[in-house]
Amino acid sequence: MEMRKVAMKILTASILTTSALCAFLALGCSNGSTASGTQSGPQNPEFTQRGMNAPLIVRVRGPEPVPAGGDIKVDVEVHVNEPLKFPVTLQVRTPANAQLLSGQPAEVLQLNSVGVLTRSYMVRVNGPLQSPIVVTADGRDPGGAMGLHAERTYPAAAAGGTVTNTQRPPIVRPTAPPR
Repeated sequence: MEMRKVAMKILTASILTTSALCAFLALGCSNGSTASGTQSGPQNPEFTQRGMNAPLIVRVRGPEPVPAGGDIKVDVEVHVNEPLKFPVTLQVRTPANAQLLSGQPAEVLQLNSVGVLTRSYMVRVNGPLQSPIVVTADGRDPGGAMGLHAERTYPAAAAGGTVTNTQRPPIVRPTAPPR
């Protein structure tokens, strides 16, 4: 019976020690640093998903409610959270009943520093938009080790009333190993 009490005390002490270690690691990593104490990059809680800091976020804004026709000013913000060592192509696609009046439909960006890059576009629409205006940012490093894709629409509600997730950061995925 005495041996059982000693075993229970040892087990309880082990569980408490493990719990304390897990809590320590969780607190140490929650402020943007790793378990070793080094910084993992700029932290903005708005742009963090599952502990991963998105390298860039694209935001698209336009008038609300969406005009039934005429000229529409669309503002694009590219929030750069980490300097990128590869070019990123920013592209604007308009529906068939719209024409881009000002701004480049495609532009190659060098995003070497953290910050916000803004672009404004003027789009002329003949009648209500047949489909959303789509803005994409695509990039891939020359070695193919990393790439990104971000896509936003104006208006944010897709046909059929489904709202796209405009707050989700892009997911950076490494390329698959060769087969």
